[in-house]
Amino acid sequence: MTTSETTPPELRGPQGQTRRLTELPKTFALAPEILIRTDDVPWTDFGGGISYKVLRLSPESGAWTILLRGLAGSIFPSHVHEGAAEFFILSGRADYRAGSARDNDYGYEPIGVYHETTTFVEDTVLFYVGHGPLAMVDPQTGDLVDVVGWQTFANDLDPSHNIARGD
Repeated sequence: MTTSETTPPELRGPQGQTRRLTELPKTFALAPEILIRTDDVPWTDFGGGISYKVLRLSPESGAWTILLRGLAGSIFPSHVHEGAAEFFILSGRADYRAGSARDNDYGYEPIGVYHETTTFVEDTVLFYVGHGPLAMVDPQTGDLVDVVGWQTFANDLDPSHNIARGD
């Protein structure tokens, strides 16, 4: 083992004070490392040609991380972002309010943005991080239909797919 593997790093504060990571208060908890073999995670049907794989849920912050797949011609329903969101297109193309997102495109969607529809022009897979829920709305009336957030996916998270501990 090298020194860096056995000696915790020093943290330097704004006034130059230092302390080792092991000296942090007990309330400072690190989340466990996660490594998921996504090919081993089955797709879960969301409906309408859209499916997902849950990668991480964070009840403490409300964030949720998924792989989202839209088959060519499928449409993600109307929604308002109650939390910001980020996505990265791994493959395919999706047309939405901000334009046409293609392979290797990154998108950021701020709180309050309304998307009438998101159309998957071709088979598309994207990495998605929601920093809060989506309010699914009826495009004709604006009425709230459903809320999609980390709780939506809680039953789909399979800890057996986490191989970070050598599984």
